[in-house]
Amino acid sequence: MLLLMLFAHSFLGGMALIFFEITANTMFLTHLGVLELPYIYIVSALIMVASGYGYTHLEARLESKKLLIVALGCVLLILIGVALLVALSDSVYISMAMMILKGSVWMVVGMGFGALRGIISTTTQSKRLFGVAMLGEMVAGIVGGLSVGFVLHFMDIANLLVISIIALLLSMVVLWQTMLTFSHRFESLPAPKPPISIHKILSNNYYLLFLALFMVAFCLLYAIDYIFYYWVEQTFGNPQELASFFGLFVALLSTLHLIVSLFVSSKIVSRLGVLLGLLVAPLVALIGGTSLVAIALTSLGFAFFVAVTLKLVYGVSHLALLTPTLKTISQSISLQTQMMALSQRVIEPLAMGVVGVILLVVTRLESITIVYGLLIVAAFVSIFVSKRLKAHYAASIEAMLQKREALREGIVLERAMQNLFVENLKSPDELEVIYSLDSLIKMQYPNREKIVVEFIHHPSKRVRLYLLDLIWDTNIDHLAQIVEERIEVEKESEVLYRLFELYCKIACAEAIELVSEYLHHRDPLLQEGALIAMLQYGGVDGILKAGGVLNELFASTKKEHNLLALTILSKMATPSFHAPLEEALNSHDEDLKRIAIMATGNLAIKKFIPYLLSNLELPPYRSLSTMALSKFGANIFEQLSSYFESSKDIDVRLALVRVFATMRTRQAHLFLLSYAYEPLLFDEIIHRLFDCDFVCNDEAKVIELLGISTQYALYCATMLERLDKQRYPNSYRVVEEIKNQKIDSLFFLLGFLYSKGLITQARIGYTKGDSDKQAYALEVIDNVASAAIQEIVISPLKSLMVKHPDSKMDKHEEQKEFIERVLSDETLFAILKLSIIYEIGVNRDKTYLEPLEKLQTHSNSDIAQTAQWSIKQLHKG
Repeated sequence: MLLLMLFAHSFLGGMALIFFEITANTMFLTHLGVLELPYIYIVSALIMVASGYGYTHLEARLESKKLLIVALGCVLLILIGVALLVALSDSVYISMAMMILKGSVWMVVGMGFGALRGIISTTTQSKRLFGVAMLGEMVAGIVGGLSVGFVLHFMDIANLLVISIIALLLSMVVLWQTMLTFSHRFESLPAPKPPISIHKILSNNYYLLFLALFMVAFCLLYAIDYIFYYWVEQTFGNPQELASFFGLFVALLSTLHLIVSLFVSSKIVSRLGVLLGLLVAPLVALIGGTSLVAIALTSLGFAFFVAVTLKLVYGVSHLALLTPTLKTISQSISLQTQMMALSQRVIEPLAMGVVGVILLVVTRLESITIVYGLLIVAAFVSIFVSKRLKAHYAASIEAMLQKREALREGIVLERAMQNLFVENLKSPDELEVIYSLDSLIKMQYPNREKIVVEFIHHPSKRVRLYLLDLIWDTNIDHLAQIVEERIEVEKESEVLYRLFELYCKIACAEAIELVSEYLHHRDPLLQEGALIAMLQYGGVDGILKAGGVLNELFASTKKEHNLLALTILSKMATPSFHAPLEEALNSHDEDLKRIAIMATGNLAIKKFIPYLLSNLELPPYRSLSTMALSKFGANIFEQLSSYFESSKDIDVRLALVRVFATMRTRQAHLFLLSYAYEPLLFDEIIHRLFDCDFVCNDEAKVIELLGISTQYALYCATMLERLDKQRYPNSYRVVEEIKNQKIDSLFFLLGFLYSKGLITQARIGYTKGDSDKQAYALEVIDNVASAAIQEIVISPLKSLMVKHPDSKMDKHEEQKEFIERVLSDETLFAILKLSIIYEIGVNRDKTYLEPLEKLQTHSNSDIAQTAQWSIKQLHKG
């Protein structure tokens, strides 16, 4: 029902305006001419400003129902008055008056419809129903435009005003019925927006650019109008033909507007960005102006068709692309509603007046070519302003996302959405409650203290915990008292843990008395929470009390007390209690040592680095020690680099590679690159550097590393052809994995020189195995890489694309050579060596007995033990 009423109101209002405009245009060009158009623009601008001021004045004094009726009533009186004057006299002044009033009539009807749509629909509906409004006007343009020629067979041009009056009367009837149907929507309207501050606009470059683009866009529109009217006047002399032409033009413009709005504009803005939406209209003006200048200079005879096309295409791009794009941009402006109103009521008339004054000067020179030149200049200005506005818009959106101050100036969420969040707080779904709490707290909801008081007692533990995280850094009155009251009744240990921290943080010394009651609590989690809260936020008194208890835990003979003390130490921000921590690092108890390693990393105690390095050599503690060392940052580079150079343990060196990568300094990354030539470190280093966005300025070094990677990948591919997949299935998979790893490293190395995003896409496409995507990957390299790199990379990648068939053991000698190399070469991966040794034992292949015997005393215990097992299997055979 709502959609139908709005469409009918929009359609009938559009029909009234279309017939009035066609009548005004026809009578103006018949009785006066385009040379009088500058005067029309100037006077019309003044009338439009006065109309806008009058509407604003009534808006502040009349209730909405009366305002809408009065606005349309005024327009109806104008139409009736003009129709009577035309019937009584055929004066040129009446034609001039119609042309002057045309802009004001359009503006008042448009503002009235916008106000109606805003009142009877919700925020979400309003944005959706804007399309319905435009659809009604567009259909009116098509129907009204096409019917003009037919109607003129039965009446003269002046009587088109009668149709306009009838359509407007019907529109008012629909309006009255709509207000009766949705009368409840008029009862609780928000207070009107405060008047816009001129000082605020002048002091904000973003606002100025927004309005400047509006100004230039309308200047282009009215300049193109002048050119259009000039050539129409030159072409048509008969009023009937002139009116029919205007009707067909309006119909065609509305049709194109409808098609572009439905199928093109949203896709352009969403996929190609707002900049293109801003640039299409000025580019059309630039191309059209340039074409007209060329035609004028060459004396070609189709300027009329170019002018009509320019008016048509620019009109569509202005209505269907530029206007929606500016509405999108206006969402990031705090004074969105006021700025759009200012653009409509002041900027458009001002642009019309400016164009009128300029044309008044230019027409004295009696050269339309000068107008073409001015159009080109204005188009360039519009392009420049569009680019500047896009840059400010991007910065505004980025800042808005970072700050998330959604309602501070009405940027994102309107009052209706705020109320929706408040309503959703009553939901039985805890996730919906959490989302609403998050939104209301972060948007600085005025009654957030009331929300905190209520929801800190919410039955859901998850909601209470989330609320405590939300209000951690907020300024809320009486928060300490609210938290204290909740501590006294809270039953959940996890919630109490967070309450202790928050209470000590905001109440400091005042919190000690209550929280200290939990320092010896039998629940370890509560004891831990109380100790950490007092040590971190309890001031001197809190540290003395909690520190004494922590020392007792360290001195206890019970392991669980020691573990609790170390856990607390690992979560504190301030390094302390070094002696018990050092003792735990030397402990033979795995649990104590693990937590001590974590605490050392969290507290970044440099004097304990030797302990971390020694634990790095022990497999059970290697991962934890790596994470702990990573938390020190670049401060320990010299110490770690010396240890790295002296270490012979490949697993320790690989772990340190990960630590150096996390330092994210040029020094650390270049140090890693210098060790990329070591076969067992190669892939790990290249991968870690790529993840750190490393950029290498030495193309020769990258070429050298690419050569290593491609040769190794090709060697693996060859071995896949030689290796018997049936007898060595696991080893076959290992070799295949190594080959893929080398291919990845090849792409990662390219990422050192070229766009990481582009190279990543190419790598993903290549490794998926699809021939088309692999071809795309090669094309990417061919387009971005230098000739030297293409020569090294492209041919091997093409070779590696070939799927390797299962071998039928027709090349036994090559396989034997490969296996013997794996068994003897210490630069190959240990996992490949282990796999080959194991599968020799499974196959009981005595060909390799001698190299296996040498491996029984290997430094790697896994390899030695597997070799011993395999030899036993051979002897069984």
